[in-house]
Amino acid sequence: MVLTMTIRAWAISLFFAVLSLAATSASASILYDNGLPSGNSGLIISGNGGTNAIGAIAEDFSLASSSIFNRIGFYTIEDQDEGFWSGDLNVFVLGDAGGPNLGDILLSAGSLSGTASLASKVATGGTVSTANGPADIYYYEIDIPEVNVTAGDTYWLALYLGNPSNLLFWAYTDPNSSAGAQAFITSSGSWVDTQTVQLAFNLQYVPVPPTALLLVAGLLGAYRFSRRK
Repeated sequence: MVLTMTIRAWAISLFFAVLSLAATSASASILYDNGLPSGNSGLIISGNGGTNAIGAIAEDFSLASSSIFNRIGFYTIEDQDEGFWSGDLNVFVLGDAGGPNLGDILLSAGSLSGTASLASKVATGGTVSTANGPADIYYYEIDIPEVNVTAGDTYWLALYLGNPSNLLFWAYTDPNSSAGAQAFITSSGSWVDTQTVQLAFNLQYVPVPPTALLLVAGLLGAYRFSRRK
C-alpha cells in the first residue's frame, strides 16, 4: 500500500513538473519576420472575379539556416464600414522557379473563413488611412503542418481568397531586402510583379509537448488500473 501511494505521488509530481516544462517550452519562436505594417494600406486580394482580379498574393522569404516552421502570422487592412472580408482564405507555401513564375506548391495549409469572430484574429488597435477613410489593422495566425526549408533557398508564402463578396488587403511593410510580392491574375493564370512592394508577415515554430507527458499519463493510468484490482 505504501509503495503504491509512493508511485502515485511520484507520478503526479512528475506529471505537473513536465506539464510546467511543456507550457514553458511550447512558446512560439519567430524564425522569420518580414516586418510590421507600415501604415500605408495594403495589397488587395479580390478573389476570382473580374478581368484583372488578383486571386492570390505571394511574398518571398529566405532563411539564413535550415529550419522548420509550423505557424504563419500575417497582417490585414480591413474597413468595417464596408464589411469584413468574406470567403475562404487559403494559405500556401511554394518553392521558387525563378522569374515571375513561382514554383511547386510545397504545402496547402487549408483555409480560414472570413468572419469577424475568427478565433485567430486579433485587432491590433492600429489604423491606416485609405481612400474610404480610416481602416483597421488586424493580425492573424494559422497553425500548419511542419514545413522544412533549406538555408539560402527562396520560398513564397501565398494567400488565395476564394468565393469572396468583400475584399481583403494584405498589409504593406517597410521596404526590405526581399524580392517583393507577386500577384496572381486569375483571368490569365499568370503571376506578375507588384513593383517590389513588401508585405507584413512572420514564420514561427511552436514546439510540440514533450513525449514525457504521454509516459506520465500512462503511469497514472496504470495506477488507477491497479487500484481497481
